Amino acid sequence: MSVWDPFAGTGTFPIEALLHTMGSNFVADRNFAFEMWPSNNEFLYQQYKQAAINSSRSLHLTNEQIFYLGSDIDNKMIEYANENFLTLNYPTEQVEFMQGDFSTIAKTISVNDCKNLLVISNLPYDKRENVENLPKLLTKFNYLFSQRKEFKNVFALTSTPILLHKTAFNKLKWIKILEFRNGGLPVQLMRLLRI
Repeated sequence: MSVWDPFAGTGTFPIEALLHTMGSNFVADRNFAFEMWPSNNEFLYQQYKQAAINSSRSLHLTNEQIFYLGSDIDNKMIEYANENFLTLNYPTEQVEFMQGDFSTIAKTISVNDCKNLLVISNLPYDKRENVENLPKLLTKFNYLFSQRKEFKNVFALTSTPILLHKTAFNKLKWIKILEFRNGGLPVQLMRLLRI
């Protein structure tokens, strides 16, 4: 199995996936800035932490069974991702961060490798991405999956689900899996379906 984040930024998804599958108490072992916010519900967060710890204990995967790939067009983000990963002291052969456009990186992923590949990404938000560029970027993202049908497990976290739908090509449909707030911004976790 492999995990690919096409918009990896500083490497959060690949690193958190690695920690989770290694059985690390990735939540319990760290402090987050939001824990000090007045809006943080300490009781609910403690429940979440306990559920994450229990979930980590129940996994039966090993580091050798999964490869983690993160890519980003911004070389500075890849440098940050590598720095973040190196602080973990895990074997580097299971994790790789590559600089490049997601459509170029996708060409390096073989049809055979796609069989057990999970694509998951926190898509650029209109707050971080030039608003005029976002429709073009999402169209290109959808186009990739319209052409590469072997990518079967594709998930995206987005603040612009309507735009993601509008830029989808025929026979592609995004469905909402989960809705929540990410840093105060309303987002949806979407799954790509082929119809």
